[in-house]
Amino acid sequence: MWDSMDKQFTFTDLCAGIGGFRIGLQAVGGQCVYSAEWDKFARQTYEENFGGTVEGHDINEIVPGEVPDHDILTCGFPCVSFSNAGDKKGFDDPRTEVFWSTMDIVSEKRPKVVIFENVRGVLKYRDIIEDAFKERGYDLRTALLSSNDFGVPQNRLRAFLVGIDQNLGISDHFQFPGIGMFSDGYPRHTLADVLQGILGNGVDDKYELSDRLWKNLKEHKADHASKGNGYGFQLKTANDISPTIPHRYYKDGSNCLIDDGTGRNPRRLTPREVARVMGFPDEFVIPVSDTQAYMQFGNAVCPPVVEAIGRKITPLISGKKHQPALF
Repeated sequence: MWDSMDKQFTFTDLCAGIGGFRIGLQAVGGQCVYSAEWDKFARQTYEENFGGTVEGHDINEIVPGEVPDHDILTCGFPCVSFSNAGDKKGFDDPRTEVFWSTMDIVSEKRPKVVIFENVRGVLKYRDIIEDAFKERGYDLRTALLSSNDFGVPQNRLRAFLVGIDQNLGISDHFQFPGIGMFSDGYPRHTLADVLQGILGNGVDDKYELSDRLWKNLKEHKADHASKGNGYGFQLKTANDISPTIPHRYYKDGSNCLIDDGTGRNPRRLTPREVARVMGFPDEFVIPVSDTQAYMQFGNAVCPPVVEAIGRKITPLISGKKHQPALF
């Protein structure tokens, strides 16, 4: 289904999730030669959309020499150790062993480029990460990019880390796609461009918050407001953009509740709307429950951002002077 028509380079997709990296890189001529994802429900979604079989082992269990040769290695390694919502233990958290296991694969396979995506908190450990790349002969480039600057109606700020093999001599020529790119062809969208309708007209009533949940969310927000805190639900209309959709969105939808003008309680975004807010096309199949879908998209990387980065990298590793404009 999601196959590149003009194959210019190969890549591996580690901690692949549901394939955000894959969609983005295939759009600029990439051919995926290996995918790995430990979560069985994410593998179900990935395989439904891309075919083939996804390696189900933990990254720490993969033998580097058994990974096929590739030009680009991508990895969305777990963010909980760096997230403000987590314990923020950084590299003291044993779950970050995935990073080091991935770097073992980098040492063995010597891809031309490595692309990591994570929450912004990972940049607090940039020195550790940069040293790991330098020890392996790679230059590191980092940037914070928001999906809202790439035609997606969500202010999802994420850190992207790009390691480039020093032997290629291209590190100084790589630049991340710019911030605020609307004038360069990326259209500005709002939730109006992704909503499927309103409650009772295009949207199932099951997505409306119950009276009890809506009451609890309002009380929770009022309690924090009385203490001078800004915590609580975020209520949006079709004219707004979405805040970051997190892994936990399935719990109460409070990160982005929709007032659709019906006079009823606010509602959650539907899974298809969340997919659109993340930049996944409507052809992307959602074969899992709503709960799993919310978790999967909340953990995903936005394909349009990956595609934009790919358009900067592909000319450098293929010898071409430029890539066609996105629009």
